[in-house]
Amino acid sequence: MGKLSPMCTCVMASSTACSAALVYMFGGNKEQIGYAIKNMTGTVTGMICDGGKVGCSLKVTTGTVSALLCAKAALNNAPLKKSDGIVAKTPEKCIQNMAYLSKVGMKDVDTTIVEIMEKKKSVENDLRFYCNIYIFSSINRITFRTNCTLTKSLTL
Repeated sequence: MGKLSPMCTCVMASSTACSAALVYMFGGNKEQIGYAIKNMTGTVTGMICDGGKVGCSLKVTTGTVSALLCAKAALNNAPLKKSDGIVAKTPEKCIQNMAYLSKVGMKDVDTTIVEIMEKKKSVENDLRFYCNIYIFSSINRITFRTNCTLTKSLTL
């Protein structure tokens, strides 16, 4: 996708890798690992990156939950089909489609995001959202626990 990407690679790349790793960890075969990649291609691809900020924790949470759901579907031999959006016949082609979407399809997104941010008025209230995700695993079980807080500070 390049050194800089208009798409959130923290979610797309890492959650796709996480989903494939979960399938492997639970004894899935190579074909099921490919299913996980296909499922993730049709799930979180296209999530934009609009700079490192508080909302990133929500994006990573979305990617993590999607990784688990896509892995579970893959383990049950339930992949998305090549007719679903940018999902392709092979996992490798899915990854190529993600890169093409990022490089070609979203080449002007960064400029548009900067324009939107420059047009915003200064924000008086600063909201911060923090979310920690804890993943516990055993042989046939994964447990997610989240700890989320919202804090608000006022500029005086």
